[in-house]
Amino acid sequence: MVTLMIIAASSQGIPLYACIDAFFSTSPAFTQATLHLMADGTPWVHIITRAKKNYVAYPTENKRKTDKIKLWDLFEQTNLFQSVAHPVHNEREILYHFIDLYWGNVIGLIRFVLVIDGNSRLVLMCSDIKLAPLDVLKCYALRSKIEMNFFTLKHIIGGFCYRFWTSCWHVAGKKGANGLVVPASDSERGEKGLGTLMAIERFVNLAIIAQGILQYLAITRAEIIWQIHTATSWLRTYSSDIPSIEVVQRALQAEALFNSKMTCSAWIKSLLKRDDKPKISTKVPKNDTLEVAFLS
Repeated sequence: MVTLMIIAASSQGIPLYACIDAFFSTSPAFTQATLHLMADGTPWVHIITRAKKNYVAYPTENKRKTDKIKLWDLFEQTNLFQSVAHPVHNEREILYHFIDLYWGNVIGLIRFVLVIDGNSRLVLMCSDIKLAPLDVLKCYALRSKIEMNFFTLKHIIGGFCYRFWTSCWHVAGKKGANGLVVPASDSERGEKGLGTLMAIERFVNLAIIAQGILQYLAITRAEIIWQIHTATSWLRTYSSDIPSIEVVQRALQAEALFNSKMTCSAWIKSLLKRDDKPKISTKVPKNDTLEVAFLS
């Protein structure tokens, strides 16, 4: 994942901050990011993530066990924290404290930002010690919007509901006689496997394009969307003037079904008005379906 982000940053010539979850709060991830530098010696990618509760760090590069600091224990020292408005949600106050320490096998200092937000507590990690602590929190807080986009893409658009497969891939968990996973041979790899990967990527990309169109309609055609949705569906509460992606999707589905219903109704009426009405057989052909009837 870190390598992909470095490729994206370097290919576009734009350094970036990668806001990723606690799964990537590991020494290899931070080390990988520091190995690829720009011409001025700064990394292409700086990592912002959430530390786990059992993490410890050290004030010096020697990393002596006697000097280790349990990051979660710093929450007990309330005198270290200062009160400010949340950088994203200005309506509520938070307490924060930051400290630069050495951690794991990472070369160089890591900026740790401790945040008390009501009953919630979290420790953020950032590989850029020059970034302001509130900016670290702001970047991580905005990450929730990315998660919501993935949630929408998965559960509303169905962007990951692809069913493309090829026999040249081994089934996950399939074991050989010696208990090892059986790899696919070189002869099984080729155009079939690449074609499957291309089909998957195109399916997901088309779903992302569809999601973008729904977002565009929500912003530019909000009034019309609400009118259609009010006439065809209901909501217990309307929390925003801008409809959600799901509301736009339901409105478009209702409009499409209504138009198709009117089209089919007009087509059936036009058939009934004909003088040369075809004789309808009382017997239903085998394997006949409504789709076959319409296509015929």
